[in-house]
Amino acid sequence: MDITNAFFSACRIGLEPGELLHSSWFDLQYSMSAIEVMDPKMDARIQGNRKIVTVCEALSSEQLPLGPFSSLYELLGIIDELLAAFVNWLTGDSLAQSIFICMYMHCTQLIRDKYLAAFCELLRRSVYQLRDIISTVGVFDEEDHDILTHGMPIHEPSHMFDVYDSFRNECLHKLSVLELTAHVNDLNGNLESESTMFADREEKLLMGLKSRLQFVQALLLFTNSISECIHPTRVDFNQDLFEGYTHADLDFSGQNSSSKLYEDQNNTEVVWDSFIDFCRKVSQHISTLKSLSDILVETSNIGKMAGEGKLKPKDAAYGLPGFEVFLNQASIPPFLPKVANIHNRHKSFVYFSSLFTRLHHILCTYENFALWHDLHPEPLRIHSLWTFIQKSGQISCPYVKALLFPDDPSKVNEPLLTTCVLSRTITYTFYSALMWQGKVIDFKPQSFSPMYFRYFLNSWHQLEPTTHRPLIENVISNIPELMSFFTTLSTHFAHIPAIYCLNRSRQRSALGPWLKNLPDLLDECAHVEFVIGVELRNKLANKTTDCFESVGKLEVLSTQKTVVPVQINLSCFITYMYYYLAWDYVVSGFQLELYSSSEWLFIYAFMIHLFQNLASLIKSLSGNSIVSGSEGRTTLENESADSKGLNKQVDKCDSVNGVERLDNRQRKKKKKHREKCNVSSVHNKSIEISNIANFNSVVKPISPMIHEIGSTFEVHLLSVHQYLNTATLYAIRALQRDSGIEINVNRQSPDPAPDGQLRTFISRSNYLESYARRLGIFLIPHNSPLVEMGGVSGAYETWRSLVSSSIIDGRSTSDLYLMAARAFDEVQNLIQKTQYLKSIGEEKLLRFIQSHIALPLFTEKLGPPDQLIDLQQLARRNSIACRVLGVCEDRRPIIHTSNPSTINPKMSFLCPSSPVKLDYNFLESKCYPLIRLASQSKKC
Repeated sequence: MDITNAFFSACRIGLEPGELLHSSWFDLQYSMSAIEVMDPKMDARIQGNRKIVTVCEALSSEQLPLGPFSSLYELLGIIDELLAAFVNWLTGDSLAQSIFICMYMHCTQLIRDKYLAAFCELLRRSVYQLRDIISTVGVFDEEDHDILTHGMPIHEPSHMFDVYDSFRNECLHKLSVLELTAHVNDLNGNLESESTMFADREEKLLMGLKSRLQFVQALLLFTNSISECIHPTRVDFNQDLFEGYTHADLDFSGQNSSSKLYEDQNNTEVVWDSFIDFCRKVSQHISTLKSLSDILVETSNIGKMAGEGKLKPKDAAYGLPGFEVFLNQASIPPFLPKVANIHNRHKSFVYFSSLFTRLHHILCTYENFALWHDLHPEPLRIHSLWTFIQKSGQISCPYVKALLFPDDPSKVNEPLLTTCVLSRTITYTFYSALMWQGKVIDFKPQSFSPMYFRYFLNSWHQLEPTTHRPLIENVISNIPELMSFFTTLSTHFAHIPAIYCLNRSRQRSALGPWLKNLPDLLDECAHVEFVIGVELRNKLANKTTDCFESVGKLEVLSTQKTVVPVQINLSCFITYMYYYLAWDYVVSGFQLELYSSSEWLFIYAFMIHLFQNLASLIKSLSGNSIVSGSEGRTTLENESADSKGLNKQVDKCDSVNGVERLDNRQRKKKKKHREKCNVSSVHNKSIEISNIANFNSVVKPISPMIHEIGSTFEVHLLSVHQYLNTATLYAIRALQRDSGIEINVNRQSPDPAPDGQLRTFISRSNYLESYARRLGIFLIPHNSPLVEMGGVSGAYETWRSLVSSSIIDGRSTSDLYLMAARAFDEVQNLIQKTQYLKSIGEEKLLRFIQSHIALPLFTEKLGPPDQLIDLQQLARRNSIACRVLGVCEDRRPIIHTSNPSTINPKMSFLCPSSPVKLDYNFLESKCYPLIRLASQSKKC
């Protein structure tokens, strides 16, 4: 009996799109195997009918020409294809599938052509050193870079081929770097006189060969200079005994001793010249590589091109001598199923040019940081360097995007690309070199660096009066328990640059545990602040006593009976950093497309809550005049005049019970402040534009210096983002309501409205679970600066009450669109003010530093990487779109009117046919959508 037609008919009726009919034994493993087997890329290993020639067979049958080459055209084709394969390795392909598909790289000692032999040796050494640098620094992941060699001879040529020819270039791989570069210089110098060996000795071809030899020569000098910094005592070309392991897997370092910590920190004669010279030395090599890369781009087509076998290796040979795609198939493990297609030469050379431009910018940034310290006694705070590293790590490299996705790069999800491993590695290498000046570099964030300890204290000390800073340092150095705590705290913050040198998805994974552990350290800060405050008060009292003794007025101190600790702002600095990194953690969810459309609303509401807490923090700093700058610095004389305690007897506080009582009192005060910030009532969470916690109201006492924490520029920049969040929340809620999405905890399923349209009600259980999954990292810990009354459940109820209150759902959708438009208009006004403040701040900073140091390092702030001009353009276009939606109902999304049994669960404003599109790819951060309107209204 034939049941075929009946079977397919039953499937059409009973199965939804995407469903599969299978037997009970067909589990997930079988289904994934079936998908993998049917994937066309699984056919890549099938070599077809063409016979694959190995290196041994090619040498035995003399199919591999060893030279000397009589055709420059063919020689340049081999060299250019090797350079393109080198780019493949830099962008994630394995050595066995990129550089070492060329037979010449396996037997360089047999190559009779001196130019090709020198090129292959230079490239092999550069690859060996680059791999060692990337492995040692350890900021790569398996999706970024294949560190394994799979048995490829990167240390030296394979001696198994020595029996095939009596001629050997053994001297090349035994030469030192300087000797090898001198040999290449001789080859280039004699190229004109010895060009008679080539049948096609055109000037363009000769210059092309010379530039390519110079390129790999400069590349080796660049990698060698970095290797000397990382391994100052390593003998050139040590055998790699730990192939396949990263630096993080191998821990041979002992515990660092901190017994002489403050001897290093108090040594103000820090020699910055060596680090600046190192930056300039490497930068010189990078500049050479950049200029040579431009020549490669101009001459990318002068060599012989690969044949049809480059793209169709199963059907034809590669078309260039020595290249075989399937050469190393036996060495490749099963988890590498595909054959790597070698990149286009021109695009590869453009990649080189852009890569070295980026590396030059990185080197200039570190040089500017060092120049600041070398020229100015006022130390630059380490968070300025954190900002640069964070901005670099938040976006993917456009030249990688253009190389890997050449057809339509604009449609590619940038954070999911293979980012530039080399630029991230160099960024972290120079950061570590700065932190370990004069010592062997340790790339593990948990390792202890005295230089980093001092920079961390400098960042916090910005919030303390200038006159208190040396006294605080003295207090810390004299109390071992404080030293231990600050060592732990600074080591925790040392993970920040290491985190932001990972790719974007790994950044979020690493940032989560970092944020979870910080509240516990923040709790300890309260006790530490009290101890430092008491000790500092005693030191100030001693100074005041000496001053009064000199004028004979000691009796004015006789009435004081208790010690009031000086207010210390360590917790403020830690909380300040917590807020910014929490902001980035939330934003990364948009970049990685982790949030569903139903989660957008509470994410924006949470960011508004975060901005309110940050505004409260900055306001408390400015209210107490503790943000130190050129204005408002608290002096000892002002403190003496304003303090009531100086009219009483000052006694040193040695009582442990007294410390505990005052410490508990201070903890309660901080807890009250935290509860005050974390408002739980609907009225206090109002986000009407007129009621927004405006950052502009806290500007007056704040330091005017643009590079300081809490500067006027920073305050306005935060206001821009707060208004953007508010406007986006209004717009998305209006689109949800137009699409029939209601927030009602009492309804569990769609229900027809009186007009027959269907409205979807989001259930409390599903929404609360999603809310806790996304934001629980901030709301579950009881000591988190962002926690609210009732934890996650209380925060969720606050958010739901806000959205369903008269502030938002009590208004018509037309009003919501117009409110969003007004908020976007305010963003444009704020951005104009912010740009003006930035220009004024930069002028003032230039007068302050009195040198030509580049300013971007000092003017950038933590937070999303979006430029003000892009935010302004988004606000302008969204304002127009919201005004149109507010007055033209026919341009809005519509509610589904189909049968309840066939409801499309997708929101109509997200359907392909919706008249409104939300483009989250407009900004680098992807945290605010660009609202696009279709030319004609289309129904879903």
